[in-house]
Amino acid sequence: MKNSKNIFFLFGLILFVACQNGQKIFSNDETRIRQFDAAYEVKGEVFLDDEYGILDLIAVGDYLALTSVKRENVFFLYDPDGTKLGAFGTIGHGPDELLNCRYTGQIEKDESGCKIWINDVSNSSLKLIDLDSSRRAGKIVAEKTIPFPGPAANCYYGNDSLLYVEKWLNDNYEMARYNYQTGKNEAQKLYRQPVNKPFSVYKGIWRKHPRRTVMVNAMHSLNRINILNMSDGTRIALIVGEDNISLENAVDKNSGLEKHTYYCDLAVSEDRIYALWMDQPYEDAYETPKTQEIHVFDWNGRPKARLKVPEYICGFTVDEKSRTAYGITHEEIIYRYRLPEIR
Repeated sequence: MKNSKNIFFLFGLILFVACQNGQKIFSNDETRIRQFDAAYEVKGEVFLDDEYGILDLIAVGDYLALTSVKRENVFFLYDPDGTKLGAFGTIGHGPDELLNCRYTGQIEKDESGCKIWINDVSNSSLKLIDLDSSRRAGKIVAEKTIPFPGPAANCYYGNDSLLYVEKWLNDNYEMARYNYQTGKNEAQKLYRQPVNKPFSVYKGIWRKHPRRTVMVNAMHSLNRINILNMSDGTRIALIVGEDNISLENAVDKNSGLEKHTYYCDLAVSEDRIYALWMDQPYEDAYETPKTQEIHVFDWNGRPKARLKVPEYICGFTVDEKSRTAYGITHEEIIYRYRLPEIR
């Protein structure tokens, strides 16, 4: 495996310090980031304050799509001016229903319209939802439905024959290349050290590069950004600032809950990785407002920018084409942000 230290170099104000001590959780080489190339403060304007039960925000084309599993409908569509365009989708086992949906972070936009990939977790299927057709029909229109071997924590679309499937094990997680045409499954364990409670210790959010076979993971309980090339196995692990919690101390032994929450959401584009940094003790996370940060990296792990966000957003989505981000607070107020040009 190529040594990931060779990928990094010193330029501008970026300072990389390779960790010589400490636990190697994801990769042989874990790189500590002391400084970002640039820092900005982005102030939000209220976009919506009358929605509730929101699970995900999704910016795609001229839509801001909201998902919910607590409402009469699953999807709610808005235009860039905040005008509600429609709502559709119901919870259930039917062909035009979803049982337990999670957005995979993957979108498609072409001449035929705007589409998003949804993981229907409980039905063990990945669905490509056509937002334009669904809006016109008033119900979910799935252009593709791909079953995968469950149960699984998450699933991501690779290509016309390949899915990437994340599963939890008794002491670890694995990510598999699953060929849904032949049924062939090639899995690799994600973390170097087995633990007693992998869901609490190793849980995080994965996203896939829009075109390449590269995945990125932002961890909840540990201070890590992990980048994994699914084709050749190359791994990059990043630590921003100090790493004060070890594997042994990441989870409270009595409650089984994480002691600290680091990253709480993740978005990607062709060139950038955007990770929402919460950095709070568990008892304060999602409850005690503070200034948030979005850490911006390129796909080689270089730290491009640190964005300070005054509003206490706990989830977000990014539309790089319009340099716009939307964030949602723990009180379910949605803010819109104009992003700086990040070089």
